[in-house]
Amino acid sequence: MSIKSHRYFEDIIMYLSVLRYIFKSRSKKGYYDLNKKAESFFKDTLNIIYEWQLVDLNKIQRNYAAIDLADENASVCVQVTAESRSPKIAKTLKVFFEKKLEKKYKRIVILIITDRPSYSRDFPVPKKNFDFDKNRDIIDIDDLLDDIEELPLARLEALHNYVKNELREIVSSVAEPGSLLASVERPAKSPANNGLKLFEFLDYDTEELQKGIDDLKLFYEKLTSIPKAIREYLFAIVWYGDESTIFGNSRLVIIPVDLEKRMNISNRKSVDLYKVLEQKKLVSAEDIDGTQYLEASFFMDTGVELFSVLKDFSVEEHVLIDLLVNCNFERLDKSDN
Repeated sequence: MSIKSHRYFEDIIMYLSVLRYIFKSRSKKGYYDLNKKAESFFKDTLNIIYEWQLVDLNKIQRNYAAIDLADENASVCVQVTAESRSPKIAKTLKVFFEKKLEKKYKRIVILIITDRPSYSRDFPVPKKNFDFDKNRDIIDIDDLLDDIEELPLARLEALHNYVKNELREIVSSVAEPGSLLASVERPAKSPANNGLKLFEFLDYDTEELQKGIDDLKLFYEKLTSIPKAIREYLFAIVWYGDESTIFGNSRLVIIPVDLEKRMNISNRKSVDLYKVLEQKKLVSAEDIDGTQYLEASFFMDTGVELFSVLKDFSVEEHVLIDLLVNCNFERLDKSDN
């Protein structure tokens, strides 16, 4: 996989993991309903991955029986659900055959957007000539990611751009009202033009400069791809974190309980936000002398840990907020004049 493909794939993992976390949280409370925007999102996602031409059947007929999406040319139909229990699967198949939908579609796919369990038994299929395989036709996000990883670069890029553009609206529509994830927001684009103030602060030489520019661009892309609420959480780790030297490198660490008190958030919300940053490889959980810490780290090609540098560079809280929360990297530039 090329560097560009790897970056696209890494972002897609993060985006889909956010959605899965939300649906898992809702399903634990017994909420299996799907916002219509989510069904539309998965329709287009599947179309890009598999080159199908799925349409939303519920727009044609309200509460269409058994299935949500279909491509008549490919003779495939899909049910998108957050409920993974065996009775739900069995009921879907029962209604599918009662409505004689097997005459129109040769394959039914059940997409579980939480986690697919290991089903101990097969599901009854009344038509002997209809091929339904629980291991092939019941899929979840992990199965999608396996197939996404094999996509050619052009389709991977198209999927990346689609999912990235849709993330804010989808997450805000399906997250619980009042939750941090419900308030996702895209930052105004203010990337660094040259970053020379920062690189002079680091005393970079000419040879290191291009590497630094590339690292800064990658960091900015990571930062602007996550919701504002999560950037605020990241800022708090950096600003309130203490410097710790591990293997000769300075890093910023904080005990989770201390962070939650600082931000006045529950452990559940903290875990919610942490999972996204962990997937993005910006924050990790580390054990230091028997105590668990959250560590913010992004190492540049020269070995410099960028969060520690930005904290030292900023000096004042409002400057670091402007960098990490507002993503105003023009602060790092030096005027040509």
